[in-house]
Amino acid sequence: MRNILEEQLKIINEIVNFNYLNVEKIGVHKGLAGLSLFKFYNSKYWNNMTDTKIGHEILAECVAKIDNEFTNFDYCEGAAGFGWVLDHLEQENFIESDNDSFLSQFDQYIYSTMKSSLNAANYDFLYGSIGNALYFLNRYKNTKKIRLKEKYKAILMEFIFLLEKISVEEGDGSKWFYILTKPESKNCSLGLCHGVSSIIAFLTKLHNYDTFKEHVTPLLQRAIKYLVSFKNKNDDAFSLFPNFSNNNHDSLRRSRLAWCYGDLGIGITLLRVSKEIEDNALKILAISILKHAAKRRTDEETMMEGTSLCHGIYGVAKIFNKAYLVTGDEIFKEAAEYWMQEGLNATIYKNGVIDSESWKSSIKSLTLLDGACGIGLVILDYLTVMDSNWDECLLIN
Repeated sequence: MRNILEEQLKIINEIVNFNYLNVEKIGVHKGLAGLSLFKFYNSKYWNNMTDTKIGHEILAECVAKIDNEFTNFDYCEGAAGFGWVLDHLEQENFIESDNDSFLSQFDQYIYSTMKSSLNAANYDFLYGSIGNALYFLNRYKNTKKIRLKEKYKAILMEFIFLLEKISVEEGDGSKWFYILTKPESKNCSLGLCHGVSSIIAFLTKLHNYDTFKEHVTPLLQRAIKYLVSFKNKNDDAFSLFPNFSNNNHDSLRRSRLAWCYGDLGIGITLLRVSKEIEDNALKILAISILKHAAKRRTDEETMMEGTSLCHGIYGVAKIFNKAYLVTGDEIFKEAAEYWMQEGLNATIYKNGVIDSESWKSSIKSLTLLDGACGIGLVILDYLTVMDSNWDECLLIN
C-alpha cells in the first residue's frame, strides 16, 4: 500500500504545483493557506526543498491577495484561516516569521468579523465566529508579547460571554440554533462542521487553559448534555445521531459517515472532551459511538460522498486513525486501514498502476477540505504513523 500511496502523493504534489495560482481564496479549508500546509508537510516527508520553496510562494500569493484589498476575514476561506496557518507553520518550525508584527495588523478585522457573527447568532466554525476565535486562541498560545497576550485573552473572554448569550437552555442542556442558511431557524445542527459538536470541540480547547477553564466549564457541560441527549437508545440503529435536532428528540434520522456530519465527528469530539475533563463514562460512550461507526462499510450504510476529507473516504480514514492514536484500540486501526484501501480502490488505474492523467482530471478541487491537499495530508499522516498537529484546523486535535 505504501508505494501506491506515495505515488498518489507525487501526483497530488504535481497538481498543486501547476494549478495553485487558480485558487482564489486564501483560507485554510478552501483556500491557498491549506495548500501551503500540504506543501510544507510534503517537503518534510520527502526532504524536498523545492516543495518548501513553493510553500513559501503560496504564502506570498496569500499576502499579495490581502494587499489587493482582499476583504474576507473568516476561517474557511479568508484571512483568519491564513493567519492560523502562518502561526502553525512558525510553531512547527517550517518557516521563520515575526507573526506578532505581521498578523496583529489583521486582528481588528478578524475581531470585528467574529463579533458581528456572534451578534447575528452565527457561531459557525467555517463561516462564523468559532473559526475566528480559533485564530485568536492560536495567537494567545503563540504570541511572545505580554500586551498581545492580554489582548487575545480579552477577545476570547468576550467570545465566551457572547457564545453563552446566544445559547438557549433546554432542560439541563444548552443548544444553539443553526442560522447559517435560515436566519430564523429553530433547528440545531449536531455535527462537527457546523453544529454543537464544533462548539464542544472549541470549548474543550479553551478548557485546557487555566485562564479560561472556570469560565467555559458550565457551558461546556451543558452543551455535552444537550448533544448526548440525542443518542439513539437502540444501539443497533443505522446511525446513533441525526444531523439536525429539528427541535425535538424524535427526529433520529439517518446521518452519513463523515467528518462534517454524523456519528464520527460526534464520537471523536466526545472522546477528546472526555480526556480533557477526565470523564470516564463519557469516554466509554465516545468509544462505543466510534466502534458502532467502524462497523458501517457498505454504500447504503455510510451514505458517503466521494473521497474528500470533508464528507468522503479520506476524512473517515483520518478520524479512525486519530481514534487509534488516542486509544490504541485495534478496531480503529483496522477501520483506518480499510478506508485507506477504499481510497486507493477509488483511484483510477490502468494496467495495474495509477492512471495519473485520468486521476488528475477526476480531481475537481485542490483544497484541504474538498480536494487533493486534504487527501494528501491524510496520506502523509498515515504513512508517518504520527499524531501531527495540522488537524487542529479540523477541531480533532
